[in-house]
Amino acid sequence: MTKKTRNFLLSVFEYCLKVMIKAKREGVLALEDDCYGGKLTETDEIIFNKKVDLFIARLLRFIVDGCYSTEGNLELLKSMSRSSGKKTRTALKIASSCMDFLANGKNLDKVLMPVNAFVGENNYKVFLELFKKLESEYDESSNQLVLTEDQRKRFEEVNVYFRMKEDECAQFLKKKYEEVCALHKRVPELEEYYASVHLIYKWKKNEGEGIFSTSSRPSTTKEDSPSFFIGGLPVCRSLHSFWVSYLCCWNSIQKFMYLTDDIPNRLENLLDITSEMKLCSSSVIN
Repeated sequence: MTKKTRNFLLSVFEYCLKVMIKAKREGVLALEDDCYGGKLTETDEIIFNKKVDLFIARLLRFIVDGCYSTEGNLELLKSMSRSSGKKTRTALKIASSCMDFLANGKNLDKVLMPVNAFVGENNYKVFLELFKKLESEYDESSNQLVLTEDQRKRFEEVNVYFRMKEDECAQFLKKKYEEVCALHKRVPELEEYYASVHLIYKWKKNEGEGIFSTSSRPSTTKEDSPSFFIGGLPVCRSLHSFWVSYLCCWNSIQKFMYLTDDIPNRLENLLDITSEMKLCSSSVIN
């Protein structure tokens, strides 16, 4: 991949990330300002090239209008990839994944995996660095949140609650780990399997968003415990995920105050702890 091509793809990825961050901060309807029919600018100026601009503009329109579907995205991708050069096809794939992740409410970091596949290991590092830069800027802006005394007190109370849920996950993992060890003794060939426990936010019947996970899989590297802050307050990992996730609070103090009202009754109905047994290659067996 030439430097010129890489910079072109980086610019497409950056634009999509900024759109995703804007939607995360202000809501999907805020993207109305970025929709100009089949264009990305009000002045008809081409940002990337005609195909890429049109592709992103159409998907943004679908998302804002509430008529987006993954199938429609893929059909449009297939149609617009015809007779396109490799650079444009790759840019379309990157934009397609970003818009799909945005429309389906997936966390920003999940989009890195398909981007890695599109650009290759040799070029992935600069895309990862761009992602981290924008994510850091977003986190800094989130920490500028000014909390009222009542809001600060609520965050402190909810943080205690989420720490208790993380402790529950840890205790549950101990039991699942014992089951895995018993399995290893009975069937040595399955020694690569490990237990994994998840704290799930049930945003819809039979559908949920994982906001915290822990596993018995041994780590070969020492990892420092990351620090998380909301409005300057230190919080645990699960609460931070609950705060930033599109399907939970999505950085909305109003939604946070609503969902955490009447602790713990409302949250107890929205949270669930699940487990699974997985192979190191990530294939689930139960």
